[in-house]
Amino acid sequence: MPRPGPFPTQGERYEIDLYIPPDVVVNTDGSIAKADWGKVYKFNGRDDQFLLSFTGMGMPKVRYIKQRGPEQHGETYLDFRLQPRIIQYVHRRGPGCDRDEYWDNRADTINRLRMNRQPSGQFNMGRLRKIRPDGTMRDIYALIEQGPTFAARRLNRWDEWAFTETLRFICPDPTWFDPERQSEVWAVVAYSNLIFETTPPLPSEYSDHWTLPFAFSGSLVVGTTTIAYSGTWFASPIITLTGPMSGPQVENLSTGERLKLDYMISNGETVVIDLTYGVKTVTSSTGANLIGTLTEGSDLGFHLAPEPEVEGGQNEIEVTATEGAVGTSQIDLSWYTRYIGI
Repeated sequence: MPRPGPFPTQGERYEIDLYIPPDVVVNTDGSIAKADWGKVYKFNGRDDQFLLSFTGMGMPKVRYIKQRGPEQHGETYLDFRLQPRIIQYVHRRGPGCDRDEYWDNRADTINRLRMNRQPSGQFNMGRLRKIRPDGTMRDIYALIEQGPTFAARRLNRWDEWAFTETLRFICPDPTWFDPERQSEVWAVVAYSNLIFETTPPLPSEYSDHWTLPFAFSGSLVVGTTTIAYSGTWFASPIITLTGPMSGPQVENLSTGERLKLDYMISNGETVVIDLTYGVKTVTSSTGANLIGTLTEGSDLGFHLAPEPEVEGGQNEIEVTATEGAVGTSQIDLSWYTRYIGI
């Protein structure tokens, strides 16, 4: 009997290769709702589906940016850009019990791999997923580019109830990622550890006369945290700012990149800074486009850097803001750990 669901059951140790179509919702921990298991296509791990070979999962193609000066011998290489990745599977399905099942399997394969499995009014990428024997998962966004064509079978052997196909996928973003989302949250939860400074300094004998309000003001460091980033390619995070707060700033002290908004986020309002390549937006829950509120020096290339760009991948992140409220104001930085190849 086929194993239930698209994942190994407890105690099983084998590799699984999947295609997750665009109309399947992947949760932030990488899991898929049981109701969507039937939409996920397994290249292997079932009694009648086999992966004979795969290519294209290692290093992607690279284009180097170069220049040549007058009378220069050779060229000067300045930078590089990763190119779209092609991943190819040789996949066998069957044999079925009869010719009717052969045609059913063909229809099922086409139905689950077709590129138009899109949510209404959207165009999204599907995902290829590799699950290693130890349970480690790696995803990459992809869509079918070629196949299945159901080429003519070999005439020197009987194979009427099965098919072997080459399936070719295009991955515009060639980097892999861990589908479990990581997150770091800064929140105003208490004032007992805050240090207030005055000019001139307030004599210590008056410290008992302070009455702390339920909001902070002035230039307050909400938090500084070191994020140990283990990927082999940089991550472009999504930053969610929950008001009230004014002039929030997030800075990666390790790379020197920062983002600051010249904007007062009201109580109940949420602002999302999406740094994903091809997106780069700053939007309010009110529907307003706030990208114009970024101050001079803000860098939409803000990222979590791998080693050796940042020593040991230790990214020191500092978050500041003013006029926040205890138990309400919050800054969330979330990301997926990315890899140049697997």
